[in-house]
Amino acid sequence: MFGTSLKQLSLAVAQPLTIGLPYGLAVWWIAKSHTPWNWLGLATEIGLTALIYLVIA
Repeated sequence: MFGTSLKQLSLAVAQPLTIGLPYGLAVWWIAKSHTPWNWLGLATEIGLTALIYLVIA
């Protein structure tokens, strides 16, 4: 469809998954095992996780 091969489509899906899946699992595990100190701490931690993802991606 639209001249895109199955290989190109597979790569377009697989490349983000190789970064996103391990990152998502790590963030989930940390969130389950860590309690933030307060609302400011929570906001800081959310910002840091977004910043780390932007650096990795």
